[in-house]
Amino acid sequence: MIKNKVLPILSLVLIIGLNCGYIGDLTYWQRYGPAKIIKQPKSNLEQSSKPPITSFKLATIVHTDTQAAHINAIKKILAKNPKFQNTTVNLISCDCPSEIAKQPLGLNNCMLGNINRINNAIRQFSKDYPENYPIYYIAIQEFFTEMQVEVPCGYILITLKTPENKFLNFVSDGIEVHPEIYENMLELEGLEEDGTGARITFGQALSAEFELDDTNWQNYVTQQKMNNEMQILSAFQAEENF
Repeated sequence: MIKNKVLPILSLVLIIGLNCGYIGDLTYWQRYGPAKIIKQPKSNLEQSSKPPITSFKLATIVHTDTQAAHINAIKKILAKNPKFQNTTVNLISCDCPSEIAKQPLGLNNCMLGNINRINNAIRQFSKDYPENYPIYYIAIQEFFTEMQVEVPCGYILITLKTPENKFLNFVSDGIEVHPEIYENMLELEGLEEDGTGARITFGQALSAEFELDDTNWQNYVTQQKMNNEMQILSAFQAEENF
């Protein structure tokens, strides 16, 4: 009778362990401690004062990838932004190449990738609209600090091109991660020859050791204190800066 009771309990423990990200006998936070969230000032990188609000009756927003968390974040941003309260918005999501490493290292490399995505989207969509039609282009990309930084930190950069042809960049709150996983990311597939970053993402490197969704690694390492969508929203305070 005792054996029959023990087996279901062991099965339940195994299921819980897999859902929580166990590989072997330890989770990420048991091995390294929970990841620390680093708060970022909420202003875009080009200007300290918010731009004037210009409303349109119709507008198109082209988002340069198809990740669900990115799309959901953009929808929440639009719902909060007074500029779009009386605007009929056509939201388009498409996969546009960044033409840089899969995991950018450093803000400048990430910004280059976002601008490449936006320029590729412009070539694809601008011909479909009248010259003065308001089109916003948005690129969202995760990046990590460069290799010389003692404690690696992951951020999200949002680049926005406005109908007035201004580029605005917003940086999210950061998440500190353990150097061991960061180094694994650099070593597993190596660095791109152009020097823009690693050939695999941090989430992919992490999922090689722990059971998790590699597109939402933030939720795992922070113990549900910040997920991918929350990190995006921490960057894009649309009602204030956009």
